[in-house]
Order: sequence, then C-alpha cells, then structure tokens
Amino acid sequence: MKKVLILGFGALGAALVKRHGARYEFRGVKRHSLAAPPCPVFALPIADAKIMDHLGWADHIVFCPAPSSSDLDTYRATYLENMSSVVGRLTERGLTPRSIVLISSTGVYPDSAEDLIDETYTPVVENERQEVLVHTERALADSGLPFMIFRCGGLYGEGRERFRERLTGGRITTAMLSQQFVHFIHLTDVCDAIDLAIGGLANGEIYNLVDDSEIRRVDFYRFLSSRYRLPIRDDGPPPHVPHDRHIANTKVKSQLGLRLSFPRITDYIETETRPTS
Repeated sequence: MKKVLILGFGALGAALVKRHGARYEFRGVKRHSLAAPPCPVFALPIADAKIMDHLGWADHIVFCPAPSSSDLDTYRATYLENMSSVVGRLTERGLTPRSIVLISSTGVYPDSAEDLIDETYTPVVENERQEVLVHTERALADSGLPFMIFRCGGLYGEGRERFRERLTGGRITTAMLSQQFVHFIHLTDVCDAIDLAIGGLANGEIYNLVDDSEIRRVDFYRFLSSRYRLPIRDDGPPPHVPHDRHIANTKVKSQLGLRLSFPRITDYIETETRPTS
C-alpha cells in the first residue's frame, strides 16, 4: 500500500482516512495530540527536525495545516515557514517523494479580479495573507520536487459548515450581503481530488477546487436565513464591490476526471436540514 503522510492532520485528514483508508497506509502529524485518531497521528510541529522520520517514511505527502488564529505571523508560520521547512529538509537529505499535494486556497486570487478566473490567471498580490499563500505555492513549485496544488474554496461537510451557529451568533450581517460570488467545496470532493493526485503522476499542475454552485454571497446568506429560519443581523448596507471574482473548476474535472459528489452547497444544506419522518 502507498504510504501517505498528512501534515497538519485535522478535519480534512480525518475525512481522507475515512474515505480512502482501505486503499492507503496513512500517518498524520499535528502540533497537538488527538484522543482517538483514525490513523497514527504524531504530536509534532511540522518544522521540528524530528519530522524527518516521517518524511522519509512517506511515498506521498499531503500538506494541509490550518492556522490556529487569524494573526498574520501565525498564518505565515503555518503555511510558508512550514512549507519552506519541509522542502528544505527533503532537498537536504536528497529525498524525493512521489508527490507533494498542497491544499492551497482560492484566497490566492485578488478580490479585484474580473470575470471568470481559471488556472492561467497570475495572482496579483493585494494583501499580506494572499502574499503568504502565493509564496507558499512558489516554495513548492520552485523546489524541483513532484507536486500538485489544489486551490480550494471554503471547506464544508463533516460538521465544518456551522452556518446555523454563525447566524445565531450574529456573525452573518446585512453588511456582508455583497454581490460577489462565494466558492465552496465539500471535504469528500477534496479527498477524491487528493486520491486522483496520489493515484496518478504528480504533474506540477495547479487546479481550482470549487463546486458548481455559482452563487453570490447575498443569495447564499439569504438562502441560509430562510432555510434555518433565522434572521440576518442588521449592520447596515453592504459596500459596493465593482468586481466579480468568479472561479472556474473546469480543469480539475476535464484533466483529472474529478466527479463532484456534492456539486452544490445549497443542495447539501437542504438535505442536511430536511426533517426526518
């Protein structure tokens, strides 16, 4: 069985083991220990020198850490510094895994982008977090190691969505009802994309990983409000946003053959909130 190391073991790592655990031998690394992990998970910072024991074990590496806070230094350490550390240690020891799969974000694309965005679009850095993501991708792409990058929309499923709690807590407001498109992807579909990457050749390509929803923020939040029968907190009108950042997912379906299990987040929420008899 192929050995897959998940760096930054969290909700995605758990979903990946649950979905494809019969096909791969998984091992995880996480800063803090887990009570009942679904595979061996080692409590270890990714930048720790002891990570070499795990990097040397792996046939494939999935890099998917999540920052513990919104602090910029934490964000940079989680993504760019950890990636630079992993790439540096592999290169220093002359280790070449079959692939490194980076779970990146559609946040690499600026809000000012126009029309439909595919993978040929060159990100123009507009803020510090976007800069961190772009440099993280470049650290991997320039390493000479085999890789694949997935730029994911907002992850949901497996209890991650928590939209009801956001409405209840007043964290969704009228000031957020803009006309911009929002982009999501179910954890199951991310897992299947990773499976395709591991099963094939690491082709050094970048793929947008978003579902087929094509829904604007105002329409999505109003849908949530109606579905959960909860009001949207009044916080004034939304700002005028002159640009439409609409991200395409054609490449991942046509080149990798990904078939989405959850094409639209609204369908998923309707199913999840449907009364049971």
